[in-house]
Amino acid sequence: WRVSADGKTETRIGSGMTRPEGAAADRQGRIFVADEGGALWVLEPAQRRFLSLRIPDDVLVGRDGHLFVNTIGDGAIHEVDGQQHTIRIISGIRGPQGIALDGADNLYYTEFDAGRIDRVLRTFILDEPTVSNAGDGTEIICPRLRRAADFRDALSLTPAPGGGTTVLQLHQPGIDSSGALRIRTSQKTLSFSIAAGQLHLSQTVPIP
Repeated sequence: WRVSADGKTETRIGSGMTRPEGAAADRQGRIFVADEGGALWVLEPAQRRFLSLRIPDDVLVGRDGHLFVNTIGDGAIHEVDGQQHTIRIISGIRGPQGIALDGADNLYYTEFDAGRIDRVLRTFILDEPTVSNAGDGTEIICPRLRRAADFRDALSLTPAPGGGTTVLQLHQPGIDSSGALRIRTSQKTLSFSIAAGQLHLSQTVPIP
C-alpha cells in the first residue's frame, strides 16, 4: 500500500505476495518489496519478480543504487545492482533480521540468533576523536577516521557553526590522515562533520 503523508489516503500498489516484510524505493521511483515467500518484487509501477531468494526479510537501497537484501533462509545479505547482477554475498550470518545504512553508506545488520549488531565498513567511519589543550587557551581536536580498504575519495572536515567558537586552524583529511582543528571556544562541545559528496558522518566532541 502507498499511504499519504497525512495518513488519510491509501492506495493498493501491489498484491499476490505471500508475506511482504520490507520495502524501499530507489531514485527512479521503483519500489522493491522483500517477500518472505521467496521473492524480491519490484513495482515500476507494474509488479514483477526481480529476484528469487530464500526467505528475504528486508531490503535497502544505497546511494549508489545497489540493493541489500537479508535472507533468513540462507543466513546471508545479498548486494545486487539495479540490473539484477550480484555484487557480493555476505554469508554465515546467524539469523539476519534487520539491516540499515548510515550516512556514509556503511552497512549494519542484526544477528538475531547471536544477539548482536554487526557493521560492514564500506566507505569510512569515525572512531572516538582526541581533544588536547594546547596551553594557550586553545584546543586541538583530532578526528579518528578509518577508511575501507578500497575507498580513496577526498574527504572534507567542516566544523558546525556556533557562537563562542573560533576556528584558528583547519587541516583537511588526506588519504592517510584524519585532519585536525585548532579552536578557541567558550562552549562545552564542538560538532563537526566529515563528508565525501553525499556521504557524511557527524560527531559532537566534549571540550574538557
